[in-house]
Amino acid sequence: NPLKIGAKAVEVNVAPTAVAAGDRSDAVCDRHGQIYVNTSHRDAKSTFNKYTSSNSAADIVAANANGVHVVTSLSISVGKEVSATQVDAIIAVGSTEKAGGNFGPGGGIVEGGMGAELFKTAKNEAIKITSDAPTGGTLYVRLTYYTIETAS
Repeated sequence: NPLKIGAKAVEVNVAPTAVAAGDRSDAVCDRHGQIYVNTSHRDAKSTFNKYTSSNSAADIVAANANGVHVVTSLSISVGKEVSATQVDAIIAVGSTEKAGGNFGPGGGIVEGGMGAELFKTAKNEAIKITSDAPTGGTLYVRLTYYTIETAS
């Protein structure tokens, strides 16, 4: 015998209601009955920073006492005008390096971008950068993330 499953019809552009930890949640479908999974977070934020000097564990995203940050995309790039041969830039959470490298003028990296988790912080933990000075130019860092509120 086939097993029938059900889903709750919702407006696709309306934020879902949060449930408590351990509670069941509904599968959802659009108003035409097509089941879908939303891989992005409705409260995604983006930060874009320009650095012209060195950094030592500087906050990119401040700690949140009530939640964890989930990073879904990031990019690090060095301006073409930079006169330094290489610029070292590391994105970290706590003492753990999450992304980065050693980049020449015009170089960089891009990771993520499809809504999936690249990495996350612990509760009340910031996302930080440590970098060399991009002599004569600018180091660019962009992050897309969302915050999940957690119980105390």
